[in-house]
Amino acid sequence: MKKKTWSFGRTLVTFTPALIMITLNIIVSVILVFGCAIVMGMKGMPFTQEALMEFVMPYAIYGTFVFQLIGLIIFGLWFKLWGRNKFVNPVKAVKPSAVLVALLAAVIMELLISVGMAIVSVIAPEIIENFNNMMEQAGVAEMTFVSFVATVFLAPIGEELVFRGVTVRLGKWAGLPFCAINIIQAVLFGVFHLNLVQGVYAFFIGLVLGYLGHRYKTLWVPILMHFFCNLYATLMGMVEISSTLGNNLIMAGIALILMGIMFVIMKGEKLQVAETSESVEPEKIAESI
Repeated sequence: MKKKTWSFGRTLVTFTPALIMITLNIIVSVILVFGCAIVMGMKGMPFTQEALMEFVMPYAIYGTFVFQLIGLIIFGLWFKLWGRNKFVNPVKAVKPSAVLVALLAAVIMELLISVGMAIVSVIAPEIIENFNNMMEQAGVAEMTFVSFVATVFLAPIGEELVFRGVTVRLGKWAGLPFCAINIIQAVLFGVFHLNLVQGVYAFFIGLVLGYLGHRYKTLWVPILMHFFCNLYATLMGMVEISSTLGNNLIMAGIALILMGIMFVIMKGEKLQVAETSESVEPEKIAESI
């Protein structure tokens, strides 16, 4: 097979999906704000910037829902119609061990994020306080049916299509090695969240999601991990857990234990694949290439 040569121009195109999603988010947000401003005017409500923002916030999650749904449709079609089977197979069957790896990876990352947030809250408490206020204003912190569907179902599918799907395919098209592709898509995934705190931990989650998509050659595994991450964060957001040193040490310890279990499972998968390959006749292998 002829190796693809790297193209700088095509590499720039790799940024397109993230830029489209950010632009789409801005457009939906602007339409929402203008719509709320018109309603305020029709009702004769006092119009100030603070009053407008206060009026908009309860409807912000509906904007998120619409944005995620439109993104899912656009990139679902892009992923389906362009570059099929270039990197991942979206309909490839997922083994139970891969589902378990996705679950463990999600819990590990969420535990480590909690510990990291606790450390940052001690070093720079204003950063965490501003982040929490922003999440509350965006309507994400409050659990509703719309926020649950948008966060737990639409976001994992839509965002995986964008970053671990189309963006990765564009990176392969540009002739980049997977290591570079994975870093680029993780950086873009972090920037896409448009705030420092989420951006940092989304970068690390993005690296893991990209690796799982590459390893299992199917988009379903990162979709499942993303689903488990968002479900975990949503459910844990409803539980009050004190951020004490003891609790953080326990969470870090659980994360390490789960990490060991996950590596054992993945090692077993590799051994199973190796044994299967050795048992196949050379003629069959030649026929399958």
